[in-house]
Amino acid sequence: MFKNISVKDALKLAYEGKAYLYDMREKASYIKGHLPTAENVPKEAVEEQIKRIRRGKNRSILIVLYCDYGNRSMYLAKELEEKGYEQIASMVGGYHAYEGYVEAKKNALWTMEWKEGGKLSFSWKRE
Repeated sequence: MFKNISVKDALKLAYEGKAYLYDMREKASYIKGHLPTAENVPKEAVEEQIKRIRRGKNRSILIVLYCDYGNRSMYLAKELEEKGYEQIASMVGGYHAYEGYVEAKKNALWTMEWKEGGKLSFSWKRE
């Protein structure tokens, strides 16, 4: 079954090299802003992109799809699962959830920083 994944988990896995992030939105939206490391892959090209990755070394890497609000990516993840693809996820809330996540960071509700060895660390501000 395809997974629903949070923004936090998607970012963490991408930074660890365990996931690819595919932004399914229009190119103009992608150019205005996108998740770090995300590739702009239109819906109609996602399956071909996954086939290319699965032929290479990265057969087990998680593919995280996102769109504006997470609806189109969820439906595509389900469709790909029904076709037999594994390691597919939809990011809950889409790009708008990421914007909220970044806003929370700006408001100092949490911090995200790189630790020694390239590890990403998240910590919540405690009042």
